[in-house]
Amino acid sequence: MKLTFQSLFVAGALLLSGCDDSTSKARIALEAQMTDPQSAQYRNEQVKPWGVVCGEANVKNYAGGYIGFTPYIAFPMDGDDWRAVVMDNKNYDYVSPLCAKSPIELYKAEVLPESESGWYVMLLPSPDYHGFLDPQDSAKLNKLGYKVLVSKAGKGYLGPFKNKKSTEIVGYSMAVGAGVGWFSSQWMF
Repeated sequence: MKLTFQSLFVAGALLLSGCDDSTSKARIALEAQMTDPQSAQYRNEQVKPWGVVCGEANVKNYAGGYIGFTPYIAFPMDGDDWRAVVMDNKNYDYVSPLCAKSPIELYKAEVLPESESGWYVMLLPSPDYHGFLDPQDSAKLNKLGYKVLVSKAGKGYLGPFKNKKSTEIVGYSMAVGAGVGWFSSQWMF
């Protein structure tokens, strides 16, 4: 009876802590970047339905003082590998929208009609396709709801978007949602 009660207590504590497999993997990816991962404190962690983990982390610096809670986002890359990004002044506007909306919602909110001109997200070609768009990447993106434009030169694009910031938001979110490399471009080649 005592063993059963202890088992239930431990299981309940783990459940209440909110630490699931995604959160654990996100923490591992984030702690790999820390100077003192043993001092890490976490709060406001949420696993979003589209697979990203958003939260805040606090860690000690080299002098032994805590730096203050800083927002982060983590997401799966290939297999069990996760990538964590600490949000700062340089990337906050591009990365933080992923904590509020799914990648496809961000894409639909930012894309302009095809008849308009603007910025594009250029999809990085696979080395196996010698500079051309990988058909599997195109199929994966189309299945997720992205409209892939293919230029006469065989390059893949998403867009157009009104400005570079929009391409950064969509590029980051698309990379998280589909695992496809990208960069911003003002032109289609």
